[in-house]
Amino acid sequence: MIHNVYISIGTNKGNKVNNCHLAIKNLRNISKISEISSFYKTSSWGYEDDFYLNFVVQIRTIFSPNILLDKLFFIEKEMGRIRVSNRYESRIIDFDILFFDNLVLESSKLTIPHPQLYFRKFVLIPLLEIAPNLMCPQKKIKIFDLLRECNDQNSVEKFLFENK
Repeated sequence: MIHNVYISIGTNKGNKVNNCHLAIKNLRNISKISEISSFYKTSSWGYEDDFYLNFVVQIRTIFSPNILLDKLFFIEKEMGRIRVSNRYESRIIDFDILFFDNLVLESSKLTIPHPQLYFRKFVLIPLLEIAPNLMCPQKKIKIFDLLRECNDQNSVEKFLFENK
């Protein structure tokens, strides 16, 4: 069975543009990418640090949610991410599964929809760009309405760069 999945990706360490492109390349090795949002420059969320680049991808995958999560963690590790705690911290790359089909799942390992997406403009804005008609399976409202309800005051702006 082919699953429709939305993943948020962010980085604020090293060469951020290269990190984003490498994340995309690595994702292509495990799934088919259907859509990629623009990159967005955003302030750190939950702590003070250098700016992030964030974007959202839509993929089609044969993997179950837990297998996909394991594969994403493997990519993070291969790219140099070291998970030291559950607190917010700088990272070379971060993958978050936002939506997986119309699944609502809560386990010790994974929660879908991602529980923090409702509070993060840096997730909702790029998600709206590539999936304006997507309906949240938990709240039963569209992404535009989730964004309208979001109280996040952090800056989120399209990041323009020369692609050489």
